[in-house]
Amino acid sequence: MALKTFVKINSVNNLSDARYCAGMNVNIIGFKAGIDENSVSPEQFKEITSWVSGVDYCLEFESEIDDAFKNYDAQYIQSGNQSELLKHIGEAKLIYSTELTSIDKEISSDIDYIIINGANLKDETQLNQVKELAQQFKVLLGSGFDDSDINDILDATPIAGIAITAGDEIRPGFKDYDELADVLEAIEIDEWA
Repeated sequence: MALKTFVKINSVNNLSDARYCAGMNVNIIGFKAGIDENSVSPEQFKEITSWVSGVDYCLEFESEIDDAFKNYDAQYIQSGNQSELLKHIGEAKLIYSTELTSIDKEISSDIDYIIINGANLKDETQLNQVKELAQQFKVLLGSGFDDSDINDILDATPIAGIAITAGDEIRPGFKDYDELADVLEAIEIDEWA
C-alpha cells in the first residue's frame, strides 16, 4: 500500500509511533528538539531511528534552533521562526511551521515546505489563502481536516501534503492510534491498482 499524498508526522517521541508511521509509508517523521519536556534527546533519537527505515527525519524547534541538531542524523529542520531557519541553509532541508493568520508576508524560496496550522478550510477566504500559497510553495496542511474530509481537501487544493501530530504512548508498547490511523487509512491507496 501507499499513501495518496506526502505525509509528515509531527512530535514523535516513541518507537511505537515511529514504527507504525514508517510501516504506513509516511515521508517524514518529526521529533521535538530543544528544551521542551517532550523533546527527544540525541540518544533517544538514535535508539528510535535505529529500528525504522524508509523515512526521512526532522528536528522540530519552537523558534530558536540551537547547534544540538548537529548531534542528530536528520534531513530536515523545522521552526516557527523563518529567519532562524534561514541561518541553517545548506545544513538541512527547511520546514517553516506557522499559523495561517500569522504567516510572514515574505517567505524565502529557500524554505522546502511550509506547514500551515489553524486553517479553517470551510471559510472561503482561508481556503483561498491556502490555495494561493500552495501554488507558490510546497504546503503541508497541519490542521483543519480529519478522516472524513481529507480526500475532498486533497482533491480541492494544490497542497503538497499533510502534517499530522502524533500522541504519547499510554505506556511503553501500548498506543491508541485511532485519529492518526483513521487519517492515514483514509488516504491509503492500492499502488498496484
